[in-house]
Amino acid sequence: MLGPFATDSYLPALPAVARQFAVSAERAQMTLSAYLFCYAIMALFYGMLFDSFGRRRVMLGAVSMFALASVGAACAPTFAALLAFRALQGLSAGSGMVIGQAIMRDTMAGAAVQRTLANIMLMFALAPAVALVLGGQLNATFGWRAIFALLAVFH
Repeated sequence: MLGPFATDSYLPALPAVARQFAVSAERAQMTLSAYLFCYAIMALFYGMLFDSFGRRRVMLGAVSMFALASVGAACAPTFAALLAFRALQGLSAGSGMVIGQAIMRDTMAGAAVQRTLANIMLMFALAPAVALVLGGQLNATFGWRAIFALLAVFH
């Protein structure tokens, strides 16, 4: 759920980011595009990385990178820095989806896989709604940087 949550919680903050860094709305949306592009690209490689270096090591590295990138985004002094940290978040966020499916295939069979997959899909369906509300409230109350602080803690 980390990947979609990092996308949807940030959406309400895009206008504030554009104002803070004096960039256009389209340019502010590049932070979302960089995240999603890197998320999609790395999803193709995580299986190979898990097989080569071990699931635990790669997963811990990805989670650590996500936390550090979230702290970096929260503290980003420039738009270019925010863009880079969002790309790092995207590179690391896709790991959970890939390893979750691999663990399910390795440890379960038949109806248990279907039941677990249904529960995961329920979380993926709820994540956007919860993330939008939470991100909007954090942005309105504490500013857009609080969203990344929450992501750093939430990881």
